Amino acid sequence: MIPLVEEHLDDIIKLCEKTELKGLWLFGSAATGNWDPNESDLDFLFDIGDYDQTAGRRSMMLSAGLERLFGENFDLVSRPAIRRPEFRVAIDRTAIPIYER
Repeated sequence: MIPLVEEHLDDIIKLCEKTELKGLWLFGSAATGNWDPNESDLDFLFDIGDYDQTAGRRSMMLSAGLERLFGENFDLVSRPAIRRPEFRVAIDRTAIPIYER
């Protein structure tokens, strides 16, 4: 995990608790050590848990909270939205858990 994420870890965990996430993982170049602050963004995978009437609002709160921490330099992928098996395998290969409940 890169220092940029590590220095915000407490805030990220609080955000995950506030938005009642099931899990949040860092994947891609920031997880593998190939991250370049001039070229790369941060890739986060999240699981919102039950998709009830609050899921959309909680997803937006997560996105807004990460934007406050990292600016617009991140991608946010919902675990259930991944349809291509090869993409899921690639993510799972590099994913580092940040928060799981």
